[in-house]
Amino acid sequence: MIGAATSLNVGASHAVGEGHYMEDNSIQGAFMFLDSNGVNKLPNYLKNYVDVMFKYKGFNFLAEYVNTAAYNLQVTPLYADGSLLEPKEISEYLILGNAFNVQGGFLFKGDWSLDAKYGRSYYEFDNPNSLLRNYDSMGGGITKYFSNKAVKTQLMATYINFPDYSTQNQINIECLLQIKF
Repeated sequence: MIGAATSLNVGASHAVGEGHYMEDNSIQGAFMFLDSNGVNKLPNYLKNYVDVMFKYKGFNFLAEYVNTAAYNLQVTPLYADGSLLEPKEISEYLILGNAFNVQGGFLFKGDWSLDAKYGRSYYEFDNPNSLLRNYDSMGGGITKYFSNKAVKTQLMATYINFPDYSTQNQINIECLLQIKF
């Protein structure tokens, strides 16, 4: 299976491109910029996604990619106090960059599955205050299915490495119980 999607928010005023919050900056992640005449001057926010999934005789593979970008910055917007917004500073307000994830696994005859995954995210602008942080993640897991795959238990461990912010590195261990009705 192959899937693709895109979305464009004209005049985005939120970190992930949702909404047009105008004057309500009390919403977490919301912001407002103005042009030299005091009129709202918000960037356009574009997201592109591509997914590929393949399954064959117990083997499964998934690859996902996303790109986000800001447009309509030809006339440099101003902060509410009248100071200029430098073009790369937009990454301090919108999550801009690229990310991908690949994962694969194999389902054995006894309804046990071994899985592995790797992901990476990298920002568009080399800006230490960018909302999107560069990181690599890798993980592995084991899954057991019951009742004709209607019940699933899974144990997954993931290590997330932030090369520029090593104090934020983390290991996540998740235990999942899923029941299908």
